[in-house]
Amino acid sequence: MKVLIIYPSNFFSSKWGKSYPFKPHLLSLLSILRLENDADILDLEMEIGKPDTNRDIEQFGKKARQLISRYKFDVVGISCWSSHNYLSSLLVARICKEVNKDSIVVAGGYHPSALPGDFIYEGSPFDFVIKGEGENSFFGLCREIKKRRHDISGMDRVIQGAPLDLNGSMDLLDWKGYKYLPLHKGKQILLYLSRGCPFSCSFCMEHSKGHRAWRSYSVENAIRVVEEAIDIVRPVDVIICDPCFGMNKNWRRRFLSGLIRRKIDKIFWAAVRADTIEKEDVDLFSKLNFILYIGLETGSEKMARIMRKAEDPKDYLKKSREIIAYLNEKKVFNLLHVLVNHPGESYETFKETIGFLKSIVMDRRHVSSVFLGQSFFFYPGSYVYNNIDYYEKEYGTVIVNKEWWKQEGDHYKLAYENIPSTALIKKVKKMDYWKKEFDYLYDYSRQRIPAEIKLLLLKSAEKGVRF
Repeated sequence: MKVLIIYPSNFFSSKWGKSYPFKPHLLSLLSILRLENDADILDLEMEIGKPDTNRDIEQFGKKARQLISRYKFDVVGISCWSSHNYLSSLLVARICKEVNKDSIVVAGGYHPSALPGDFIYEGSPFDFVIKGEGENSFFGLCREIKKRRHDISGMDRVIQGAPLDLNGSMDLLDWKGYKYLPLHKGKQILLYLSRGCPFSCSFCMEHSKGHRAWRSYSVENAIRVVEEAIDIVRPVDVIICDPCFGMNKNWRRRFLSGLIRRKIDKIFWAAVRADTIEKEDVDLFSKLNFILYIGLETGSEKMARIMRKAEDPKDYLKKSREIIAYLNEKKVFNLLHVLVNHPGESYETFKETIGFLKSIVMDRRHVSSVFLGQSFFFYPGSYVYNNIDYYEKEYGTVIVNKEWWKQEGDHYKLAYENIPSTALIKKVKKMDYWKKEFDYLYDYSRQRIPAEIKLLLLKSAEKGVRF
């Protein structure tokens, strides 16, 4: 059976995120589908781009139709990775039905997992939604469709995905069969070494997939995946996309020690929580070219509680402060993500956060931390989304565009256009009040970044951070 996987790009969202030719979740899906199907991939973001205006979207649709018409397909899997992909997924699904009215169109990704009703409704171009991890369920669905000779009557239209056995599937990864991979040659490679996140942060979509437990490749297999990717792509950077890298302490230390023994000198990027790593881990990171994304989010105990960052906010901030200070001492570059304007935020909690951040870097001769401020983004599937009535009543939160992903216009702006609390709006006139403080902190860090970190960033193929 002929199966076409399509990444539909996104509309009105070019400011959000980066564009990477290689999407590791689609490599996994494509590789497993090819066990029994003639499967191919079409990445419309790479082929056409990310349109931001209605005129550009109209041209995108024409080009997408031309490209899709070149393929023969029985089943189409559309990767609606996030809410930013919703409008493009809808357009691409309609085009697929017009090109082949008998085709069966399936949606998967975070947004379909959170809101399957956005895809399954009367007159929808989508036939199925897979919630959660898609590899096993999409493979099984294709097998069932073939068995039924494309008669899908009576089948459940919303399917809960089953977790993939990472170690059992790694030998199936068809690296060289992913046609966009050569575009990464000599640049960067994106990898998943684990899945799942046991935490319950209020703003995150991760739990919409339904599988919280952290699981990973074995240490040996994880290192093997890294080495295979490096051998094929010869990248400068290895970007580990795990939502919670190295959640298991023993796994984490064995993996890092394995990289050190093998003298792998690539630049590694990974996301961690500061309260889950210890000084021994920092010592290992310091022996490698690791750049860490740290989701600190706040320096306020009250906001840490509201954000559900930890059961004990005081201990969370204490551990975070200690480990971030040690990262600076050991000159391990880290990007500290801070979320402002979360429902419940007040000017007082914001100032607590700024005070916390300043206490980390002020009076240091060398600074290895850079603070990345971001205003709260209203994501479907998050705890805030599912409990917005509570925040409205408790704090006076106002979400101006509750279905921004269905609207035309700058999605970056529409999703941020919120009032976190009546307490805050009494103190500030504009919701960008926080930017001046973060500009100051950024400039403070920039002037004190050690020379060896500046050199590392100059070597990196990632262009987001420069000093």
